[in-house]
Amino acid sequence: MKAQTPAQGISIDQDFGDAQVFNVECECSADEHAVKMWIEVQREKDIPDVEVSFYVTTWTRGFWKDWPARLRAVWDILIHGVHKQEHHMLLNKQSALNFAGAIVNTVKELETKI
Repeated sequence: MKAQTPAQGISIDQDFGDAQVFNVECECSADEHAVKMWIEVQREKDIPDVEVSFYVTTWTRGFWKDWPARLRAVWDILIHGVHKQEHHMLLNKQSALNFAGAIVNTVKELETKI
């Protein structure tokens, strides 16, 4: 199997010249499980050449069902300044290859623009 064009499970959302934004869809097809992936190539001192950022939406199961988790999140943010969370995505084999291919192809494409 090889990465596809157009790619199953991943689509380009925006192109800023030195950065591209992708939508990565979860195999379960729930919109709230999708991830925004931002790939940027930089040539500045003390900054890595390639920056890949992921933007996810996290939630709790409703105030009364999960209020201890909400209080724990508030406590972590107030006291420690950070709250750690996990996000899981289901990708079939083709979507995973397309995900990896999108990163490789985008880095190559953005490097030629710099």
